[in-house]
Amino acid sequence: MLRRCRHANDSLSCVSRYSAHALPMAKFWSSLSMLLDWPRQTELTTASGTPTRRRFKSSPGSRSETTAEVLPPRCAASSLTMSRVLAIGVLVLCFGCQLVPVDGKYDCKENTPANCSCSRDINGNYDLLCPFSKPAIMLQIESNSETNVKLQCDSNIPDDFKIISGANIGETGILSIKFCSIPNAPFKSLMKSMGIPKIQKLEISYSAFDETISRKHFEGLSDIDTLRLDESNLTVIPDDLFQDVTNVSWLNIRGNFITDLPKDVFRSLTKLQVLELGNNKLKNLEPGVFNNLTRLRLLNLWSNQLTDISRAVFTSTPNLESLDLSHNSLVSLRTDIFADLSKLETINLSGNEFSTLPQNLFLDNLKLKMFTMVNQRTLKTIPSQLLANLEYLQFVQISRSQISSLPKDVFWNSTSIASIMLNENQLTELPVELFRDNGEVKKIDISSNQITSLPDELFKYNKKLTGLKASRNKLKFLSADLLEGLYDLNVIDMSFNRIEEIHPNAFQRKPKLEVIDFTNNFLTFETSQQGAQSPFQYCKELKTLKLANNSIGTFFEDWHFILTRLQYLDLSYNKISIIQAEDLQFNLIQEILKVDLSHNNISRFDMSGLELIAKHQCDLTSGHPNEKIFAKIILAGNPLDCDCKIYDFLRFVERRMIDEAYCHLEIDTHGLLCAGPGTLKDKEVTTISSRAVTCDVHHLHDLVSMDDRASCPHRCQCSYRQADSALLVDCMDLGLVHLDHAFMLPTYNIYTHFSRINHTILYLNRNELQSLPQHLDKGFMKVTHLYLASNNLSYINITQLSPNITVLDLTNNNLTHLDDDSIAFLEQAQKLERLSLQNNPWACDCSARSMLTFAQENFKKVEMLSNITCAGGGHLLQLSLEELCPIPTTGIIVFSVVIAVLGIVIGVLAAVYYRYQLEIKVWLYAHQMCLWFVTEEDLDKDKIYDAFVSYSHHDEDFVIKQLVRKLEEGPKNYKLCLHYRDWIVGDWIPNQIARSVEDSKRTIVVLSPNFLDSVWSKMEFRTAHKGALKEKRAKVILILYKDIGPTENLDPELKAYMSMNTYLRWDDPWFWDKLYYALPHPLQFSNRIPMLSRSRPQQTPSKPILDLDKTDLIKGGSDPNASPPATTTPPAETFLNAQPSLIPNGTANAKLQVKV
Repeated sequence: MLRRCRHANDSLSCVSRYSAHALPMAKFWSSLSMLLDWPRQTELTTASGTPTRRRFKSSPGSRSETTAEVLPPRCAASSLTMSRVLAIGVLVLCFGCQLVPVDGKYDCKENTPANCSCSRDINGNYDLLCPFSKPAIMLQIESNSETNVKLQCDSNIPDDFKIISGANIGETGILSIKFCSIPNAPFKSLMKSMGIPKIQKLEISYSAFDETISRKHFEGLSDIDTLRLDESNLTVIPDDLFQDVTNVSWLNIRGNFITDLPKDVFRSLTKLQVLELGNNKLKNLEPGVFNNLTRLRLLNLWSNQLTDISRAVFTSTPNLESLDLSHNSLVSLRTDIFADLSKLETINLSGNEFSTLPQNLFLDNLKLKMFTMVNQRTLKTIPSQLLANLEYLQFVQISRSQISSLPKDVFWNSTSIASIMLNENQLTELPVELFRDNGEVKKIDISSNQITSLPDELFKYNKKLTGLKASRNKLKFLSADLLEGLYDLNVIDMSFNRIEEIHPNAFQRKPKLEVIDFTNNFLTFETSQQGAQSPFQYCKELKTLKLANNSIGTFFEDWHFILTRLQYLDLSYNKISIIQAEDLQFNLIQEILKVDLSHNNISRFDMSGLELIAKHQCDLTSGHPNEKIFAKIILAGNPLDCDCKIYDFLRFVERRMIDEAYCHLEIDTHGLLCAGPGTLKDKEVTTISSRAVTCDVHHLHDLVSMDDRASCPHRCQCSYRQADSALLVDCMDLGLVHLDHAFMLPTYNIYTHFSRINHTILYLNRNELQSLPQHLDKGFMKVTHLYLASNNLSYINITQLSPNITVLDLTNNNLTHLDDDSIAFLEQAQKLERLSLQNNPWACDCSARSMLTFAQENFKKVEMLSNITCAGGGHLLQLSLEELCPIPTTGIIVFSVVIAVLGIVIGVLAAVYYRYQLEIKVWLYAHQMCLWFVTEEDLDKDKIYDAFVSYSHHDEDFVIKQLVRKLEEGPKNYKLCLHYRDWIVGDWIPNQIARSVEDSKRTIVVLSPNFLDSVWSKMEFRTAHKGALKEKRAKVILILYKDIGPTENLDPELKAYMSMNTYLRWDDPWFWDKLYYALPHPLQFSNRIPMLSRSRPQQTPSKPILDLDKTDLIKGGSDPNASPPATTTPPAETFLNAQPSLIPNGTANAKLQVKV
């Protein structure tokens, strides 16, 4: 609500309307800070000059909002400074100027008493605190359709009311006073001091009146129609208290300590319609106490101490419709006590101490509609026809009492009864004609009694019955006729009985039945079932079926095929032991079905056929119309056997089944533990991998054909693992010294109808085996995984193992070597994935050459390759072939003499060749000589790349910007293999290295200090070097990029390579020409070189004619100005030494340091 502010000494030319109410002082500074920034947050006016309203918070995080409306442009400041001055002025004015109400309602500033604070909450209500420094009274003014005032005290001092004088509230609908002591003056004077001329309702509660209230307090309040004096500690009411409030129609004196009512206390209240006297201490009602209350319609006398009431008490209240006498101390009622209440509709007699009731108690109350009597501790029976012949009676409740029997005619001729509640009594039986005349009844509650059986025709006449509750009795059988004719039945609750059997036709013709509850009975359905159907198969509209805590051991078909609208199926705490995939094929119309199978005896959850069923039930590709419909299965607390039979269940939990399997099914495994076997007991099912579960198998006849050997080796444990269809034979820790003829592994035909086993895994770890038999049993041909770790094996013939061997573990034995036949077998074993050779005393001599070569070439398969050690110390992998098998001294001497003689000859020839090698090669090429060399095109025809570049990532700048760019974008356009571009993401790095070397014609190694520090770079060099050795030709191009320091510190293989081969230096002026020559030649170029082509050359002239491209390539020379190599780097041998005149733009003495 906006207020207009005018300052007494207004120096501004505009008038602002600001704030719905005066802001509390605590918010002054936050509002001031906000207003300082206000001109930047909102424009003062719109373009048309109309006022603009903005809402913003007074402080960050505050919920209170301030509304500001700004006048037309003439009021706006012309600059940011003037705008801020205006904002501050508005705030000051709203705290200091006079606020005038716009709409005539309560105004804080004008009407707030001195010493009080006033604020407005978010609902538009005003709160006054008096005094504001230490509030003793809070006054809340609600301004809605009518003004209501709530006055609440924190002090009981009557004089405190003077501090709210001057509030000037105005006409009020309700004046409510709480927690205040009674004032000395009339309430009219209090209203006058607050500016309230008139009220309609006066509510005084939770006050301390004691005995001080009197007639004077209500003087001048003749217009009020409602008076509340509840919970105000009243003990005595003066007989003239209400003489001046004659228009009161609603009087509430509940919750006081009144023990007696003066005879004429209500005589002046001739318009009274509602009188609340409950929860007092009344012990007696004088005849005539309600005289003149002819309009009284409701009288509450509950929770008093009345022991007897005479007819004369109600003689003057002929229009009384509702009477509550509950929770008194009435022992009996006179037969004619209600004779004058012909219009009585509702009566409550609960909580009294009746021992008997008159038979004709309601003979004159023919309009009675509701009868309630609960908590009767002494009444044992109901008199005959107590509630008979009451044609308007609709509701009957006789509950939580000690009623043990009912007469059959208690409800006769009361044809309008809609609800009968007889629960929580001691009834043992019900008369067959009890509900004979209650054709309109819809709900009957007979729960919590001692009833053992129900007559078949008990509900014969209750055709409109929708709800039947008979729980917590002692019923044992549900017949076929008990519910006959109840076509409208919607809910039936027979839980917590002793029902053992339900007739198969008990629920026939129940088209509207939606809820059935048979929780906590003894049902098994073994005798009452019809085939695979339960007695509930006829309830097509059933939504909730509760069968918890019974003895049911079968999951019936109608629960998932016929009951299509089922939403909740509770089968918890039963005896179901096996659930199959077919049981989970629900034909649903509703969106979600919750099936509670918790705490049964389910040991097996067979889901082997689920995927096949799901493919027909849910078509994900075409979009199933009910793809949001699914069943949620709860399995907590079942003793699940976590053997191999749980395999498919675990696959489902791990979401390893086809997608369709999850379309309509969800399984809640929370709290589901394994009951076994072994160490899996009490382990959560979700923590077990489907790939780890096995079945113990002592005799394999159920898994293999009759023609196969099915016995497990003596003393060994055999099990079946379904994840990979493997037979596991565990012979560990048996102290076996040798495998004799009695040790025979099972054989099986993997193509038989009975078998799913396709390989054997044999564990012989931790025995004392010294060797394997010369001829292994045929069962070993099925072994794909052989574990021989921690034995005493000194020799093993691997060739007799299965060619399908996948894993071979020979760790921790006494093996010294593997023969060449075994190595050849391993090389041909295409399925070999892991070979473990560590922790053996290997003899690192010539016999280990083939093993070393195999290990280096198959490092991906050899486990922990670096841990294969020699008997004399050292690691096998760190040795070269030369170190393994050195040449004998005598041979060296003989060989040296021969070499010396030949060396002189060869040296002379080499010198000549070295000087004229280019001319010699050209002459040979021109005359088609020495063409017996194999061409590179034949060897490299399947190679993808021209070269694989091996380098350290620290040298990437040189490689990418210099080397790669020149080779790929140069005149030759070489195709290079680069790890960052051509490798497969996620593949194993050793695989990538091997594949890159294998698919490339050359391997360029950029040798630098960074390269030497890289483990992967060294592996790339070794792989390339081994590939070159295997193909028996030079494939490695070694580029010395930077000084690598003393060669003594190099890796032995690299050191040996550099000492025996040539390399190329980056600082060589003819680096690129020499590199091009070392790289593969294009096909069109090599075809013109006889040495590089296998095709028969054409006849050439006597004088060789060199092609220009080739001539440019082979020209070389020596540059005398080239910088010498670093002293720490070994000199390179010269591959070519051509005449300077043949190398374009070159100088003499240049050396082409390339290993091709």
